[in-house]
Amino acid sequence: MAYKKRFWIVLVALIGIPVLVLLASIGIYRFNFTNADIYMELADGEVVQYDDLMREIEEHGYSKVMLSLFSIRTKEDLNIQLPDQPAESPVWVPLRNIDSQATHRSAVGDYTLGEERGSVALSYDTIQPLNPGNDKQKADNQPTLFIAPFSVSDQGTGLFYYLGLFEQDNQKMSVQHRDSFLLGNRVNIVSIQPDNQGRSVMVEYMERNTDSNAGFTPQEAVSVTVNVATDPVRFIPAQHQ
Repeated sequence: MAYKKRFWIVLVALIGIPVLVLLASIGIYRFNFTNADIYMELADGEVVQYDDLMREIEEHGYSKVMLSLFSIRTKEDLNIQLPDQPAESPVWVPLRNIDSQATHRSAVGDYTLGEERGSVALSYDTIQPLNPGNDKQKADNQPTLFIAPFSVSDQGTGLFYYLGLFEQDNQKMSVQHRDSFLLGNRVNIVSIQPDNQGRSVMVEYMERNTDSNAGFTPQEAVSVTVNVATDPVRFIPAQHQ
């Protein structure tokens, strides 16, 4: 029994010591990993060191949102067209800040409309490309379409969620908001799934019961399919399921 006991002690030591050394080396490596080791490839193919890029943002006034989300170096903000406004007098909300939380990350911006003040938040963790780019598209440098949910809040109890349709043009170094589709008030988005051709999008979300107040957890499951047109770029009336 003493022999077996000594055998297991030696075996654990032989296995444990290398593991501890490996863990220690990983810890040291992570401790020494800094922003100086981070590089970003921009939309035009240029590779820039992270700290240098952050200095350029401060010195030249580049859009932090456009760099963070699309790797585009530009002074033009990502603008969201506020829904439900007259077509002849659209209201554009510039997204200029990044809000990183444990559950989600968003590009955010504020707006003032008369006496009303509100904010817009675009969830960039759930951005989905509609036409990810085949070889011909890349060769022709054609714009790409993508969708992303965003919310609009005002001074009241409303927090309205929309599905946004966007067009990214790497030649012009721009991203344009083309259309919006209303999902609902205080909904909880479960999934966003474009089809393989990029012609339609299915959104699944939880919608609060109409008999409950805004503070209650959403209860009703809703599935909606939104069709996408490309000439011009827009959403087509959807089908609820």
